[in-house]
Amino acid sequence: MAEQEKLKRLLLLLDMLQPPGSTIHEIADELGVVKRTAQRYIRMVKEANFRCEKG
Repeated sequence: MAEQEKLKRLLLLLDMLQPPGSTIHEIADELGVVKRTAQRYIRMVKEANFRCEKG
């Protein structure tokens, strides 16, 4: 995947994680990826020290 596309998805993910947040299924659908890929993106965000809370 092109780095620019990955960055675009991660920025969208950051927006989706803002309160009230989104479910993993909503995130995967919005990003156009499977659930496992959405989970990997969330892990990347957490590793970059952004707050992600389960809800």
